[in-house]
Amino acid sequence: MKGAKFFGLVGSVLMVLLFFSGCGWFSDNPMFPKAKVDISVTVLAEDGGEVSTGSLGIISVTSISNISSDTNTLSESITTTVTQQVYQGGTSTVTQQVETTQQQTQQTQKIDETQKVVFARVVKFTIHPINAVGGTIEKCTIEYTDENGRIISALTRTLALSVQFLPVLPDTLTGSNLYNQTTSFTLEIFTTEVEDYFVNNGITSGQAIVTFRGTDSALHAISYKETIPITCPPYEIPSVSLTQSSTSPSSTSSTCQSCF
Repeated sequence: MKGAKFFGLVGSVLMVLLFFSGCGWFSDNPMFPKAKVDISVTVLAEDGGEVSTGSLGIISVTSISNISSDTNTLSESITTTVTQQVYQGGTSTVTQQVETTQQQTQQTQKIDETQKVVFARVVKFTIHPINAVGGTIEKCTIEYTDENGRIISALTRTLALSVQFLPVLPDTLTGSNLYNQTTSFTLEIFTTEVEDYFVNNGITSGQAIVTFRGTDSALHAISYKETIPITCPPYEIPSVSLTQSSTSPSSTSSTCQSCF
């Protein structure tokens, strides 16, 4: 009987706790603090490496030159006929035929200059829990500003997320922390749409403001904000062609005379 009463009491306590948790009682109780975390930000380049400056956008512009040449030989044949009449007791006709062949060598050199642009589009976020309350990040809002700090409303977007982080719990036996695990995820922040907007509107720098929202295990509404700088210097992909021509003429001739 005592055992049955004990388990009944435990069940009642659990029901009460479940009731209070459903009503959000824990979120208003100082015994259940709000989840606290530290979020680290790592900007990644296209090759997956970390960007040391911590800036999104265009991180490198390299000029590349390509030189190619082509040689063409042009041939031309010219035939000249000269007729001369001489009266000396008769008529004589002298026909002189001259054949001339000309060759022209033309060399063309083409120089193409392009630019290789390296982008940093993705950000890796790492959540470090620092108290005994876990939680779930359910969505994030990304806002963009120009160099004057004005929010570009046309670029604002909201993404649905489901990122859980575990609480930090003390181990009563060893004194160390249990479940002190970090949670990492990546988001593409500097998309091609953002790049096009910055370039087309002459915006060379700005910021991405990322706000995470969700609920912790004590039913508190949680919100964390991170700001990442953006650099977007103007760049072009020019193509310059330089043509150089050199001529090396040569000629040959032959003569044939006939007298009558």
